Amino acid sequence: MDHPNSDPAVQRFLQSMPASAANSFSTEQLLGIQQAIAGRQGGKLPVDLRLTLKLPLIPSSLFIVLLAGRNQRTLSPREQAASAMAFLFVAAMALTVAVSVGLLLLYIAKSAVGINIFSEQSLGLWDWLSSW
Repeated sequence: MDHPNSDPAVQRFLQSMPASAANSFSTEQLLGIQQAIAGRQGGKLPVDLRLTLKLPLIPSSLFIVLLAGRNQRTLSPREQAASAMAFLFVAAMALTVAVSVGLLLLYIAKSAVGINIFSEQSLGLWDWLSSW
C-alpha cells in the first residue's frame, strides 16, 4: 500500500496548512485523513448532473447539482427517523389514492347498474362516461 503522502488529495490537504502542522501527522493519522477524504469524493452515480447557469441581468451565476444513486453509507438515528417518516407519508398518500380510485370505480359501477341511492342526486359521472 502506498504511503498516504503520495495521494494527491492528501497532498493538497497538507499544503493547505502550515508546514509545522502538516509534518506533525503520524502515518496512522495520515491514513485516517486519506480514508476520510476518499469517502467524500464519492463514486460513479447513475445520475450526476451539474450545471452552471449564467442568467442575464444577474451578476452571479447559478450552480445546480442533481445527484441520485444508492446510498451506501449508514444512516444516523436522525436520518433513520426522517426516512421512516417519509416512508409513512408516501405509504399514506398511496393508500389515499388507492382508496379514492376504488371508491370512484365503485361509484361508476353503481351508476352503470342503475342503483340510485339518493333520488335526484348524481355527480353525472356515468352520464359523462357513457356519452364518450
